[in-house]
Amino acid sequence: GFAGGNRRERARARAEAALRAARQWEQVALLHDARRICGKVLHHWRRFAAVTAPAEREQAQAALRREKIAGLVQRLQAHPGMRRSGDGDDDASTVVPLSPVTTVATAPAPATPERPSPAPGRARARRSPFSAQVKKMEERAAKRKAAREEMERRVRERQAQRAAEEERRRLAAETKRTAERRLQAAEEKAALDYEQERQRSLRMAARLHRQRSLLLHHGFAPWVRYVRLRRRQQQTAATFRYDALLAKTFRQWAENKRKNEWRRECIADGYYSVSLKRRGMRALKRRLRTLESRASAVTALVAFNRKTKAWRGAQLGAKRSALVLREKRRRVAQLSRRGTLKGTLENWTETIEREHVRARLRARRDQKWGQVRAWLGESEGGRRHDEYDDDDDQNEPPSPTTFSQKYRLREGLGTGIRRSRELQRLRESGESLAAAATAAEEEEQRRALRDRRPEAASIKKSTLHDLWKKLERDFTEL
Repeated sequence: GFAGGNRRERARARAEAALRAARQWEQVALLHDARRICGKVLHHWRRFAAVTAPAEREQAQAALRREKIAGLVQRLQAHPGMRRSGDGDDDASTVVPLSPVTTVATAPAPATPERPSPAPGRARARRSPFSAQVKKMEERAAKRKAAREEMERRVRERQAQRAAEEERRRLAAETKRTAERRLQAAEEKAALDYEQERQRSLRMAARLHRQRSLLLHHGFAPWVRYVRLRRRQQQTAATFRYDALLAKTFRQWAENKRKNEWRRECIADGYYSVSLKRRGMRALKRRLRTLESRASAVTALVAFNRKTKAWRGAQLGAKRSALVLREKRRRVAQLSRRGTLKGTLENWTETIEREHVRARLRARRDQKWGQVRAWLGESEGGRRHDEYDDDDDQNEPPSPTTFSQKYRLREGLGTGIRRSRELQRLRESGESLAAAATAAEEEEQRRALRDRRPEAASIKKSTLHDLWKKLERDFTEL
């Protein structure tokens, strides 16, 4: 039974250890799956951030370019006298301011014929009275010529200024138109870039939304369903395995219990047969020991009686010698009056004491013989003792005064005491034998009740009853 219990405990411990290991592996798998999912989500988020970051940077750069173009257009509008300058591919489109001074200075002067100046010697030689008039006329002609030239110059300057103003206005209008065209082109380009950027961001958002939707609805959701399904399957498998192990353990335990009960019954039957034989042998040995103890008790009683008689004889001799010595002392003491009075007082005191002792001994003897009669019944020996007691009571001397009377009184007292002691010993031995038999009977009854064998108990009880009857007969004979 103990080995079977150990095997069941070991099987249960192995089943629990296997279940704990399966649960631990399941937890490790779930943790690994959770880490893998977190890694995938982090990877997709990084990809999304890597895709959206350049788009955001491009949007910021486009906004900066739009702001720069707007500032350039505002500066061009604030300076209408700027000439057109090419961006690199058109060098004639640069706008340069034109001033009227530069225009007049750069305007071509009218061609005047240069006449050679006359020599000074010949001029002095040819001086005539008309020379002053001619000179004045020439001066006036020169003045008129200078005034005419000045007027022409002024006209030319006005024309040049007018042409320059017209050119400036034309250039300003052209510059304005160019700026407007550039602004319109820049706005169109900015709008196109913005639209392209918006379309690209929308496509990116759509692509990310599609990836997220695919990840959630076609990646993560099926994976979650798969994990939950696997978890339910593992739980179902673990429950089934646990139930199977429990059923197997219970069947094994029932089989081991049945085998152990059968084995215990076989062992109990063998033990009962052996114990029955042993009890029979013990009862036989107990009977032999009882007979041996009875024989040894009788032998010891005989030896004790012999020793007691010898010891009493020695005591009686010592008492006789003491009595002789006391008689001698008494006779010596009677020589004087005082010794006589003392001896008389001693005799009187001894007589009173003897009477008291005889009364006590008679009461004890009656009590003892009453007990012996009640126990042994009316027997022949008891009647002899009763006759002896009656004779002794009838022939009892009234007062022992002489030495012989005292001696006979002491002998009678010693014989009565010896007889009472022998009867007391016999009674005690009988009571001890009865107590031993009663204890043996009670022990056998307890064993019979404990073994639950009523037939054995009845057999033992009858055997003990016969033994007790035999002991009573033996004691009566003793």
